[in-house]
Amino acid sequence: MRSLWIIFIVVGNLLLSCAQAAEPKAIMAYYKQWGIYSPNYHIKDIPGAQITHLVYQSAKFDAEGNIEIGDEYADLNLQYPDADESLPFSGNFGQMVSLKKRHPHIKTIISIGGWGRSEHYSNIAADSELRRDFAKSATDFMKRYQFDGIEIDWNFPVHTQRAKQHGLAADKKNFTLLLQELNEQLYLAGQKDRRKYLLMSTISAAIGYEQNWEVKEASRYLDLISLSTAYMHGYWEEAKIANHITPLYLSESTQQRLAKLNTEANSVDLAVRNVLNEGAPAEKIVVNIASFATAWDQVPSDDKGLYTPAGDVSWGSWDTTSSGRTGLYNRGHLVGFLDNPKYQKGWDNSAKSSWIYNPEKNGGHFVSYESQESLAEKITYIEQLDLAGIAIRQVHNDLKGKDSLIRQTYAAIYPWQAILFQTKLFYTNYKSRILLTAAFSLLMILLLIRIKYRHYKEEEADIKDREQYLQLKSQLQQLNTPLQGIAALSQRIKQHQGLLADESQAKLQQIGQTGLEINHLIHSLLHDTTLSHNPRTAELEPVNFKEILNVSLNILSPYIKSKNVSVTAKALTDDLCVIADPVYLQKLLITLVSWAVDNCDKGKSVIFDAKVNQGYYQISMLTEGAPPLVSPAQMPNISLIKQCVSAICAEITFDASATQHSCYLSLQSAAATAALPQQKVKILPADPHKTEIQHKNQLEAANERLQTLQAFSSQACKLRDINELIKEAFEVFIHDPKQPTVRVYQGDSVIHSNEGQGTEHEDSVTIAHPDLGEFSFELYSKEPLTEEDVYYFHSLVTQIQMVRRQLHEITKEPQLLSELYDIASRKDKILYIKAEKGYSGIYLPNTEDAIYLTLRLKTIKLYFDDDVLLQIHRSWLINPKKVTKVHQLTKLKYEVEIDGQRLPIARPYIPVLKLHFPHWFI
Repeated sequence: MRSLWIIFIVVGNLLLSCAQAAEPKAIMAYYKQWGIYSPNYHIKDIPGAQITHLVYQSAKFDAEGNIEIGDEYADLNLQYPDADESLPFSGNFGQMVSLKKRHPHIKTIISIGGWGRSEHYSNIAADSELRRDFAKSATDFMKRYQFDGIEIDWNFPVHTQRAKQHGLAADKKNFTLLLQELNEQLYLAGQKDRRKYLLMSTISAAIGYEQNWEVKEASRYLDLISLSTAYMHGYWEEAKIANHITPLYLSESTQQRLAKLNTEANSVDLAVRNVLNEGAPAEKIVVNIASFATAWDQVPSDDKGLYTPAGDVSWGSWDTTSSGRTGLYNRGHLVGFLDNPKYQKGWDNSAKSSWIYNPEKNGGHFVSYESQESLAEKITYIEQLDLAGIAIRQVHNDLKGKDSLIRQTYAAIYPWQAILFQTKLFYTNYKSRILLTAAFSLLMILLLIRIKYRHYKEEEADIKDREQYLQLKSQLQQLNTPLQGIAALSQRIKQHQGLLADESQAKLQQIGQTGLEINHLIHSLLHDTTLSHNPRTAELEPVNFKEILNVSLNILSPYIKSKNVSVTAKALTDDLCVIADPVYLQKLLITLVSWAVDNCDKGKSVIFDAKVNQGYYQISMLTEGAPPLVSPAQMPNISLIKQCVSAICAEITFDASATQHSCYLSLQSAAATAALPQQKVKILPADPHKTEIQHKNQLEAANERLQTLQAFSSQACKLRDINELIKEAFEVFIHDPKQPTVRVYQGDSVIHSNEGQGTEHEDSVTIAHPDLGEFSFELYSKEPLTEEDVYYFHSLVTQIQMVRRQLHEITKEPQLLSELYDIASRKDKILYIKAEKGYSGIYLPNTEDAIYLTLRLKTIKLYFDDDVLLQIHRSWLINPKKVTKVHQLTKLKYEVEIDGQRLPIARPYIPVLKLHFPHWFI
């Protein structure tokens, strides 16, 4: 990646240096002052953003060298509505100043002389004083009207028609002297104004014309040389030959053919090479091409008329009877020919030039023009020779808009700037539409974002509700078994009432009653909703098998005694740990033990044993008695056993003989030290020879302990710091009626202790739990509980711990449980539930006010089947048992009637309702 960045930076720098090294190419436009008349083309019509120089034709001068306005009305007096009133002049000159303000990069050049205005050049150039006066007058004129340079358009040195005399041979040298004088005057003016004024000259591209001026010497004083290739072939030639107006190249065969036709064999390449060979710098040469087309009539059809003699030139766009035929067409006129299918297009690959020919018009109409292809070839040529640029003559013949020759030139030379210009132009022309479209698009995007966001939030809420539903289903199903165990154990509380104080009895009864109430709520939610449809996914973890078995046996203890059967598990060790789900394992053991007790002979035993085999415990349950026949009544037990075994990823097999039958359960082993915390409670057996007084004292101590524990629980709820909680528990233990010795460990270090010297210990209890982290307690006493009471209370506490672990998660969503219970408890009375402004309203018979819930209808529907709540609309859930009938209002519009009220049915639900409730539609 780093090397790619280095390459990118190097290439970027090279491109930047190349761009900085290359001079920008000039795009020059020539504008005739009379363009404001019949062409009706004004300065403001010139695409200023796409040109670099604007040459204005032209100013005139008298015999004394004084520069004068060429057309006073056009140049100075024509009034424009947007004219700059701060200027002392208006007309085209004022428009040019305004154009430069809009496009500061443009350089404006005043052309002096030209066709019909060059008659005094020869005399002035021949006289040093007149040259000086001319140069000073030209510089003042330029500054007065805020031009940036001067062009000398001398038609033509050595061949000038002046005062009925031909040009002088001295014009060649004098032309150089005139340029030298102008260069000096412009330099002095530039020094004074702290800027650069340009000097350029239009030079004919005719063959041999380079002999009429001192190319190398004169070029020293010129900033730009406008090589006029725009008039190579046309009406001015004596031989009327259908030829290219400005060919880029000429092959030798073509030159020979044109020589035989007695016409000039010239091209852009020949003209450029001639002045380059004479010493003109390439970086000063501007190729001057025509924006107009030239045409001939009565052209034979051979080769589509190319290089064939014509009968006459055509009537041009601006021709009149007084002007005669010129054959010059503006580009608007040309487009009409190009769009006419009768005109055949031609391309001369050797000359890189285009033409069109229509044999049916004017006896054969031949039109030579600058096409997009020929223009591209010329621009490539200019770039290859590193010439200064290109000039378009005359700009008033060009089109406006996308077909403009200037625009095509700009796009070819500056493609990236052209794209930016086109974008800006498009924005300017269609600003209101673009803004309206952008505003509409933005509105649509915002609306789409809002819709997508709402859809995303709904999906997010659906996923959250689904996860909550699955979690609640798992938790409720996991609670069901231990709650039933609590209910079973609570029935035995009465057996201990004679041994406990009244307050202790009340507390134990409260535990049992709370268990029954929770069990009723859980049973109601499971029974009346979809939460019981599928068994929850087992959560496998390390489990102490013997602990779960003892709990199961304690739950079944009354039933086992009633069958006069004993269940023993003395061969199972206390650290027998397996990988299982504690709830499924307990349900499996209760089912297996109850089935074994049912099929055990009276007075006999059910014996548990365990063996380790390659990382698995094989736990066997041997039942003394003949194997039973499986009756239909026992099928649910078999199905439940299979379900539980599958859930905990175990294997079970059965074996039988005439006098006994066995069950073998294979469970994955878990290392006790790695999988489980320290042993929670370690209790030594009690002395069987206790006096009645000791037993009574123990009950009083238990009652006092219960009160202390109750106070501690109340205080512990307020504590958030584990260290404070540990310290509070330490105080409870040391103030116990039996006054035990207590040690509190943090890891292996003792942090609290009331141990004194000479203390004798007979019995001990170690308390540790995952919730305590690295903290643990050791209590030492002399009076342990009886084994029967220890197992009983241990079973009860174990079940409560299992319930508390799940209730802790469930009670995080009290509103969900409450609202689900509200619906489940009223499911037979509900008429319908309606979505109302962020809430869901339950409507019951004979009530006007709804019971509002925060649950969404989608969430509610997760928990209830169609026979309880049926969706008929995105805003309505109905009780299908309350439906009277369905009313059809139109072909696709239906309403359901419930308790005299009509509720709308959305179209997507109609086919489903017709399928499952056809009697509604009768």
